[in-house]
Amino acid sequence: MSLPKNGEPRAETSLFLSAGEVSGDLAGADLARELFAQGPPGTALRGLGGPAMAAAGVRLEENLLRHAVMGVTRVVARLPSLVRLLARIRRILETERPDAVVPIDYPGLHFRVAAMARELGIPVAYYVSPQIWAWAPARIEKIRRLVDRMIVILPFEERYYAERGVDAVFVGHPALDRIAAHAPDPALDEALRGPLVAILPGSRAQEITAHLPVLLEAASRMAAEEKGLRHAIAYPGDDDAVFAWIQRTLARAPIAARTTVLRGRAYDVMRRARVALVSSGTATLELAVFGVPMAILYRTGRVAAGLARRLLRTRMIGLANILAGRKVVPEYLTAGNPAPEMAAAALRLLRDGPERERALVELRAVKESLGPPGVAARAAREVLRLL
Repeated sequence: MSLPKNGEPRAETSLFLSAGEVSGDLAGADLARELFAQGPPGTALRGLGGPAMAAAGVRLEENLLRHAVMGVTRVVARLPSLVRLLARIRRILETERPDAVVPIDYPGLHFRVAAMARELGIPVAYYVSPQIWAWAPARIEKIRRLVDRMIVILPFEERYYAERGVDAVFVGHPALDRIAAHAPDPALDEALRGPLVAILPGSRAQEITAHLPVLLEAASRMAAEEKGLRHAIAYPGDDDAVFAWIQRTLARAPIAARTTVLRGRAYDVMRRARVALVSSGTATLELAVFGVPMAILYRTGRVAAGLARRLLRTRMIGLANILAGRKVVPEYLTAGNPAPEMAAAALRLLRDGPERERALVELRAVKESLGPPGVAARAAREVLRLL
């Protein structure tokens, strides 16, 4: 129990959750359900997120997924709306005085939210660590100052933070719960009959527009060499304009007639896929859990790609490779078009042989390192312990 600004005692436990992109919205929804289940009667959750969090019972002040942007020029273009959003968050925190603030990943916004909470004396339980071990490690000073408990989802992160004086606990990756609960839709059996190549271009509009043409070209090159392949594109977002763009772009590709486009059914695609062409991100780890070999792409501008190579603190960009500690599947960080190389690498992983078998063994080890399901329940316990 805490006191709102008017000084009157509040009967329920109140938490402010915030997620800024699709993966965070899904993790926030799972966490919200567990907080309702484990928290005291009258637990109230409000904050910022997307449709999954809203469906889980979080009272959303705004669909923050519409603000999810990457790249300096895009962030600058959105600055006025982001400034207004920050002012609104401050008013909510000042007025409502929640018992804790739970930012989920998305550090560009959430470090500012954590700073507001710190000024107001509100505890911060940060769920899903920013990848400071890969980019800008100096941010550890900010985290040490602003975060009361870091709830981490990758096994090496707990030790990383502990060695730097941050209270951190490893709970497992949120995808484990969702994958464990997923039941294949038999209605998709015919459309996703194999051998199936999964095409996973990401969730944000700008990464999809950068990646999908390259992934489609790579898939088309594979189809020219390996007859009988089918393809499926999975889009996890809820933006009608982006989904329409995906369909228009596919219509111009040679593989259009043998490709199914699905919305929000990524696990159905992953479960049935033999190999995947994927944008770097959470999907690479989810594919590892499903045991699907993949070729990973992160495509950006020439200047940004050069900077990334200089600033990146890890030797790899794909989570599956980072967790393995070595390049178990091919990846491409580039400003160019690696479609020919991606197609050749993916074909080797598609076909039976030592390269595919080696990748399958390594991906099984990655899955085992993530621990068992029950991630959201463990994360909720850590949030509530902070109260």
